[in-house]
Amino acid sequence: MTKTNRKYLYYSLGILFVILVWFIGSIIVNSEIVLPKISLVLKTIGELFTKGETYLIILRTFLDILLVTFLTLILALIFAILALKFEGFKYFFSPIVTLLKSIPVVAVIILFLLMVGQTFTPYIITFLVIFPILYEGIYSSIDSIDKYIVDDVKTISNLNYLVVKDIYYPLSIPKILVSLLQSFGLGFKVIVMAQMIAQTKGTIGYQIGIQNTYLETKGVFAWTIILIVLVLIIDSVLHLVLKKVKNKIY
Repeated sequence: MTKTNRKYLYYSLGILFVILVWFIGSIIVNSEIVLPKISLVLKTIGELFTKGETYLIILRTFLDILLVTFLTLILALIFAILALKFEGFKYFFSPIVTLLKSIPVVAVIILFLLMVGQTFTPYIITFLVIFPILYEGIYSSIDSIDKYIVDDVKTISNLNYLVVKDIYYPLSIPKILVSLLQSFGLGFKVIVMAQMIAQTKGTIGYQIGIQNTYLETKGVFAWTIILIVLVLIIDSVLHLVLKKVKNKIY
């Protein structure tokens, strides 16, 4: 058995174990409010996908995290370049990044709800959480490039775009993609949590919050499973992109 096949085998066994624990737990608890049966949750998922609204909710949540991640990536890139170019800025910005990494998310959600309302709060919170990951990932990936290699290229050509194209891009992009991968997965969870607390209508977080309010645990499980599957699909696509980029570069 190849290494890849073993990986998929163990992964499948892990999923089966979770399903088994859920199945046994639902029999022992015997309460739809506490732990609904798998069949009931699957039925609820089926019912959700018969409604056009479900697809719009999933699409909006996906586009929300895509927009936030893209804008955060651009800002993180700008600030990382400034920190690399100006040492004073690096030390000035360092405590701000540390602060962003240590802030309690729930408390900040409530604070921004009072300041900017329920519409913009999920975007701001997601930005605050994933920005340090992208900033540090971009900074470290570029900073770790051997300066002697850059100097050698500059002796051949003083054109900056060649240095970026032949050195910075191929050597830094894999690490940046890893940071992006981590940010996207974490960002999805954060934005859904923020949507749930902020009660942002038309989102997965809002649906989970409403189902939880009315003790519709089967609905909470159904939307959670949809979210997990969505994250797994996106994670797989990003891993595939990362693999192709590495193969192309190396």
